[in-house]
Amino acid sequence: MGIAKLKKNFRVYVMLFYVSVMGTLYLYSRDYGNDFLLQPRVIISILSYLIIYYFGILKEKKWAKNLVKISVWLHIIALIVFLLVNIIIMLTGAFI
Repeated sequence: MGIAKLKKNFRVYVMLFYVSVMGTLYLYSRDYGNDFLLQPRVIISILSYLIIYYFGILKEKKWAKNLVKISVWLHIIALIVFLLVNIIIMLTGAFI
């Protein structure tokens, strides 16, 4: 029972990991335009996502599973900060 619950929880993290990777790639494409795949920052990010995916999801290594969870939580925190900053900007009228 406990192992099944842990696997189900990890599947949720994996789904959120996929969403965060796609969101990050979308934001990179918006930032850098058509040449976003040529930027070193993007290449390093894609390689790190692939390494985490390979070892965490396919090979089920514990350290990579922890990196998946950390990555998901960092993206959630970044999203909350982004939304708070946008709300503050909208309320104060700054940066207009």
